[in-house]
Amino acid sequence: MVERRRLLWVVVAGTMLLGTAATAFAPTPRWLIRRALWLQLERNIESLTATFDLMRYDIDGYPRGFRTTQRLTVVAPDKLRRETDLPDGALVEVQNGAKALLEVPKKGVQLQKARPTVWEQWITAGKPLDAPAAGDRVVKGFEQLGIDVEQVSFSRFDGRVCYVIGAKPWEKDKPQAWLDKETLHLTRLIWVGTDKQRQEQRFIGWGSAEGGAWLPKSIERYRGDTLIERATLRDVERNQAVDRARFVIEK
Repeated sequence: MVERRRLLWVVVAGTMLLGTAATAFAPTPRWLIRRALWLQLERNIESLTATFDLMRYDIDGYPRGFRTTQRLTVVAPDKLRRETDLPDGALVEVQNGAKALLEVPKKGVQLQKARPTVWEQWITAGKPLDAPAAGDRVVKGFEQLGIDVEQVSFSRFDGRVCYVIGAKPWEKDKPQAWLDKETLHLTRLIWVGTDKQRQEQRFIGWGSAEGGAWLPKSIERYRGDTLIERATLRDVERNQAVDRARFVIEK
């Protein structure tokens, strides 16, 4: 009887120790974000030049979608140029530090204050930023979208376990960011737009032959539950010579 009780206590103590070890480190959302941006900095991306095959489903006169090409160039830590071929001409978006330029077909050039999206902050993370600074920049971007950076849970996306920052898995309309649990790649962003509608970006196919760890294979954008845009990566080059004059924004 005594031996049986001793064995029982050994089993109970062992279970408690295992439970303590398993829960000894529970990463906070802020730690996860900083760790993710540290990994991004480790990829040593000074610039990316990418071409996407783009399908737009929100253009009048194209009920089956408008197929076109989009060209993206980013230079760390805060330069971006995106060119999208539209029926009336090229839509050009440029961001350089605090300045931004938008050139709309038939409407001309508009100078704006730069308001980079979280995704743009993510892919332009690079020197001279360090992980804390890059992480803090993304945290601020999350907070501006209404994402609670003190809350984290788990769910699955594209067959993989993800951290869900800002919501529980069943809270589909609450602002949130999803990070792959293994790689910490950004996989989903959900927020409420200025039109009060649910907005979502999905970043699918990290580790593909085309994008590797630099860019996902495809990026989808939703308004409500409706797909309005899908960009499929055709090719990408890292740290190639970039004409920095293409980022100049004159007053």
